[in-house]
Amino acid sequence: MDRVKGFTMLEVLISILVVTIGVLASYSVVQQIFAMTFISSSRLTAAYLAEEGMEVVRNIRDTAWVADVEWNNNGLLTQTYQASSQGYSLSSCAGCGYDELSFLKSDGSLGFNYSTGTDTKFKRRITLDRSGDSITVSVDVMWRERGVLHTVNVQGYIYNWL
Repeated sequence: MDRVKGFTMLEVLISILVVTIGVLASYSVVQQIFAMTFISSSRLTAAYLAEEGMEVVRNIRDTAWVADVEWNNNGLLTQTYQASSQGYSLSSCAGCGYDELSFLKSDGSLGFNYSTGTDTKFKRRITLDRSGDSITVSVDVMWRERGVLHTVNVQGYIYNWL
């Protein structure tokens, strides 16, 4: 009796199942990599926006110092603010939860602001806590991605130079 060489139906079905599981697992891994890449890109942008918020506060302090304005009158009060990179100014915001903040806008140039351009997904909150000759600055940049609220926080101190 001659044996017929070839695969049985069961062997073919098992090999198709193994290949299908491998392809689906690979697809899932690639999809996760793309999602993490987008979140990492947003986190990097948020870190730059948070540092920019710190620079806005430093610039207000420095401008007041150059104009010989008293430390106690430089406009940096214990409060929560929004800030724009254009004009280096702070505006008070009531409540300042995520829903009360305005979206930062981008006009396609390197800066972000609150007045012109298209909305981005980022919101920025700056909290100042004044204590004697120092101010604690806390900048939160928030955005929603894939239904999850993400936050980057930067904290620093500025001091009275005199």
